[in-house]
Amino acid sequence: MLHRIIYSSKGWTNGNFARYMDYSVMSNNSINRQADKLKRKSTSATAQAVSSWINSHLKYGHPRGGGGAIRAFQQRRGVCTDQSYLTVAMLSHLKVKVRLVSSRPLSHGLMNHVWTEVWIPSKHQWRVYDSTCGLYDYSKKDYMVYLDWLIEPNTDHKHQHIIALWN
Repeated sequence: MLHRIIYSSKGWTNGNFARYMDYSVMSNNSINRQADKLKRKSTSATAQAVSSWINSHLKYGHPRGGGGAIRAFQQRRGVCTDQSYLTVAMLSHLKVKVRLVSSRPLSHGLMNHVWTEVWIPSKHQWRVYDSTCGLYDYSKKDYMVYLDWLIEPNTDHKHQHIIALWN
């Protein structure tokens, strides 16, 4: 369940945005069973197992009929947003503290790139787990350098926004 809205665009009320986010990261028994199979001893190993599984089992592309964790899981297909929603759904089920981050403000409902960050208690910090790019356990600084180079060399990704936090 959504813990807290951090950022939302103009036009969204917090209630509407929270309902949208809850729907997007909604889980089901199939997702929960798969998440249980991926649970490891440490938070970082669990986050990497979940993110790596999503990276290797989902094709990049929009799911038919709309996005969200359930459709992405069922169709084994999703763009960065859907893959991040599925990551949140699985990690939330496993009681891992996770947040959704966008490199651009939400404007007209669009986001540039979306990934997840996981709180790693042993390191006392948030670490990047991006199932779309196949990057796991990155510091924010190192990840931003990579994102600038890979996705949009001429874009300033310093304008990132934490969208919401779970657990």
